[in-house]
Amino acid sequence: MARRRLARLSEVKGRFFHGARIQSIAAPRRALRRAGPTFREYEVSDFIQEQSSTPGGQDGAGHAEAELAKGPGQAALGVLSGIVTALELAPAVAVRGVDRDGIVRFWNRGSAALYGMPAERAIGQPAAALVAHGESAAEFAAAVECLWRTGQPQAARDWQVRAPDGRALWVYSSMFPVGAAGAAQQMYCMDVDITARKREESALGLVGENFRQLYDKSTDAILLIRDDRIVDVNPAAVALFRCADRERMLGQRLSDFSPLRQADGAVSAPLDAELAARAHADGNCRYDWRYLTCQGELFWAEVLLTSITYDHQYLFYAVIRDISARKQAESSLYLSAQVFDNARDAILVTDRQQRVIAINRAYTDITGFSAAEMTGSVFTVQRGDAEDPVAFHRIWAELAVSDHWQGEITGQRKNGAQYPAWLALTVIREAGGEISNYMGILSDITDRKKSEEHTRHLAEHDFLTDLPNRVLLLDRLSLALGTARRKRTMLAILFLDLDHFKNINDSMGHHVGDLLLKEVARRLIKCVRGVDTVSRQGGDEFIIILADIGGIDQAAHVAATVLQAVTQPYHIGEAELHVSTSIGVSVFPSDGDDMDSLIKNADIAMYHAKE
Repeated sequence: MARRRLARLSEVKGRFFHGARIQSIAAPRRALRRAGPTFREYEVSDFIQEQSSTPGGQDGAGHAEAELAKGPGQAALGVLSGIVTALELAPAVAVRGVDRDGIVRFWNRGSAALYGMPAERAIGQPAAALVAHGESAAEFAAAVECLWRTGQPQAARDWQVRAPDGRALWVYSSMFPVGAAGAAQQMYCMDVDITARKREESALGLVGENFRQLYDKSTDAILLIRDDRIVDVNPAAVALFRCADRERMLGQRLSDFSPLRQADGAVSAPLDAELAARAHADGNCRYDWRYLTCQGELFWAEVLLTSITYDHQYLFYAVIRDISARKQAESSLYLSAQVFDNARDAILVTDRQQRVIAINRAYTDITGFSAAEMTGSVFTVQRGDAEDPVAFHRIWAELAVSDHWQGEITGQRKNGAQYPAWLALTVIREAGGEISNYMGILSDITDRKKSEEHTRHLAEHDFLTDLPNRVLLLDRLSLALGTARRKRTMLAILFLDLDHFKNINDSMGHHVGDLLLKEVARRLIKCVRGVDTVSRQGGDEFIIILADIGGIDQAAHVAATVLQAVTQPYHIGEAELHVSTSIGVSVFPSDGDDMDSLIKNADIAMYHAKE
């Protein structure tokens, strides 16, 4: 399972960073060859931590949005951007992705440099037309067929290929599948140019008299081993192992320069003996190995151990190349893929023309749009409201200047449902400063908005009757007064008080009083229009705002309707209650032109009514 996740995520990240100056992306060949299907699981929680939102009115929403900006989405964005930089500094490795039809779907800068074909021309072409395997075509096809059939990576090996421009090349290639739900969807090949080394090896075999010159001038470390002891090393070996001189290495076992255990936990000594036996039986053996320098520093190396016969004696010569940078690139690629695919926020990546090249699983979960539907399309925010072209262009203009933009949007899912979302966009630039990609992180903030709304509702409504409380009443009255002043219309305030309500509470209990108040609230709501407001001020007092009335007669008519509704019998449990009410009315602008005056005059009128 871990291998499939690695492969699939590596595919996404490869496509994700297409166009940036990433110079090394390589498969974890050591892990595949040395540790079988087991990969170390990196905890994405180390890089993405959930951060809860703080609800509560307008201030709460602002605080929550600020926190979200610093939360999991922004954390994931920072990790991924850092990984891009790390990969850019790695050595060149040609990486290409091929689908089941043999069509190239990914072609990095290393591939463009090695095979002389830019990505824009290579993508969409048959892989066999770009990287021809000549006499080994059938063998390569069998390896590819085995990869598709088993879903397992194939053993890394040397291939002689021909580039589109006719150049003959030797590459050391790793092949592994990527996909989802256990099904391989693409094959990724990571090729390292070993043409120069092959020429050196060929020269060693064909021109014995030039062996010493090549041996001394080789850029790879070469060691001659007899009876398990090092008998000769070239200058490159002394430099690689950082020894003071060659005598420091002569007479030592090659295993003396190994740590106690390899990266997969295997004990180095018996494993080294096993590989030597394999090289003796097969003629040679290639593998990845961790060594210690003379200063005790660990480094990764690729080893070609070859068995030869000289003067009736068996010897080994080992060609060792430092691949620490490649291993670091593999680790970074695996880690970035883990972060990308396991992020809870939706992540989307486009090329410089804003065409989508990758989305993660969370994007599909949130929006409903699959990778097949999004890939290749020009990215626009799926918005539920009427899209403002000016605002949209302003976003991209701000990105071009500051490399970042974030804000709240109203998104629309594939099924048409709208949802509130927080979108953060960032720019990925090449080393020269040119834009290569855009990355977006989309967070569904529906739950946060519901929490904020619930908190706001509790703060603005009476807990018993669910009517607007005094805070919301004053807010709505302020708006209604502003409208009345602009339109030169009238509004009225009705102040109600239930007569002798305290006697009901005292004689029948507060639970009966509460039920009575709820029923009164329901009746009052039925007496007014949707634009009017019914509010409970506390106890048995209610205030009604009648907005945009035609005159005092209309206010009096509503007051009469309310009086009749409230005084109808109440059946609460087995009891029948009869309640009367007193109503005071004030009208804008004749009885006051501000909130305090209107409420005060309605209250005074109510007390006159009681008398």
